[in-house]
Amino acid sequence: MEEARHLLATRGHVWVVVVVVGEMR
Repeated sequence: MEEARHLLATRGHVWVVVVVVGEMR
């Protein structure tokens, strides 16, 4: 459970970065 939760948090962070980059572009 903890690993899945950590993975989800990591993917969420990556998603945020992608969105920010897309907005800047």
